[in-house]
Amino acid sequence: NWYDTTTLKPLYPLYISAVDSGNLAGHLVAVAAACAEWAEAPAVHLQGDFEGILDTVTILDESLAELPDDRRQLRPLRQRLADRLDGMRRAVESIKAQPEMASIRTINLAVLAGEIRKLAIAIHTEAASTQSDTIADWAARLEATCEAHVHDAHSDDNAVEALRAKLLSLRERTRRFAFEMDFSFLMRKERKLLSIGYRVEEHQLDESCYDLLASEARLTSLFAIAKGDLPTEHWFHLGRPIVEIGFKGALMSWSGSMFEYLMPPLVMKEAQGSILNQTSKLIIKRQIQYGRSKNVPWGISEAAYNARDRELTYQYTNFGVPGLGLKRGLGQNTVIAPYATVLAAQFTPRESVQNLARLRRLGALGRHGFYDAVDFTPQRVPEGTDHVV
Repeated sequence: NWYDTTTLKPLYPLYISAVDSGNLAGHLVAVAAACAEWAEAPAVHLQGDFEGILDTVTILDESLAELPDDRRQLRPLRQRLADRLDGMRRAVESIKAQPEMASIRTINLAVLAGEIRKLAIAIHTEAASTQSDTIADWAARLEATCEAHVHDAHSDDNAVEALRAKLLSLRERTRRFAFEMDFSFLMRKERKLLSIGYRVEEHQLDESCYDLLASEARLTSLFAIAKGDLPTEHWFHLGRPIVEIGFKGALMSWSGSMFEYLMPPLVMKEAQGSILNQTSKLIIKRQIQYGRSKNVPWGISEAAYNARDRELTYQYTNFGVPGLGLKRGLGQNTVIAPYATVLAAQFTPRESVQNLARLRRLGALGRHGFYDAVDFTPQRVPEGTDHVV
């Protein structure tokens, strides 16, 4: 379950996690399904999705706006870069309006991207700041992406067939990896429940089991039952305690975290009107209410928090909303995880975007995305502020 990220060697104590193995299997099957779909019409997918280019242009616009306007010699370069970014946006919209012309017009994108990169480098050479470095970095990424679009747009039949073969090969490999897993040894037969994991060196299952339906482990349960590793009756041994939210019932989880509820639906369909689907919507509503009551953004889930060990590594644990989880002491911490809002976006996109914007205003968005968490717990917050990223 744990690996050295530099060598990829397993870390001791060697451990097989039931939930993480199931998560891996479920997502491998999702990748296999995507590969199969793309292989049916690879030429269509080679045209690419130009929304990513527009997103990058928006990031460059925002980064340019954050660059201090305190140097007169930079203003002409800034204006030229802003003009090129507007031109890039118009060029992409033109391709989207006439996709049949994409193979010709993508060349124009690459030319524009090259000009944008040169202007970004000139600005960085002059400003030599963190903001200008960000602009240069994103401009280089934009150029590489546009050049990739040109390559894809001019692929011949041989290239398309080669891509199809690769996709089908990847589909078979990912399905094989998933279906070669054996979950049967992880079940405690006397309880008909999955152990949380297997201690490899001791050749022993953990005593603790996943015994709630509202758990991230339900993806493991579903996959293992579908595969034939676990009996169907295992599903009906998963507990279903109910909590009332707005005159409706939602399943309780162990820690009341967003991850427990909302990770499985990423790849596991929940029928409209089912108790699982209703629960997912209700717990988001409760999370929003709880955040409002604490005057903080919403989205509590397992995450890092503002405490470090001797090696200055941030500590990590599960956090949740009181009343949603069976675990005691959930109200003692207030740690907001931005990724939890992203998980909620599959159900409440508008509210999620608004919450991410609020988190961004608090400094939770970095150069490479949102940070793991924002800790509002008073005992762990420096004097003079109410939160720490």
